[in-house]
Amino acid sequence: MFEAPNHYERRAKYPEVVTTRVPTELREAVKQIAAQEDVSMHEFIRRAIGERIQRFGNGMNGEDAIPSFGARA
Repeated sequence: MFEAPNHYERRAKYPEVVTTRVPTELREAVKQIAAQEDVSMHEFIRRAIGERIQRFGNGMNGEDAIPSFGARA
């Protein structure tokens, strides 16, 4: 039988988890758009953030955005 990963397993896989409160209207809009693209809301947000970082960089005075999402400063 399948068991959902517990909190500690998720933290081990994704150590940089960000939690925030999202207004209901915005959450519903994101869910609708994500459903149109046939992805989860979380995957849609992850892609959107990744695309924005690639497009605009991370404020490093013209240097590459983030060389590796897993790298730490």
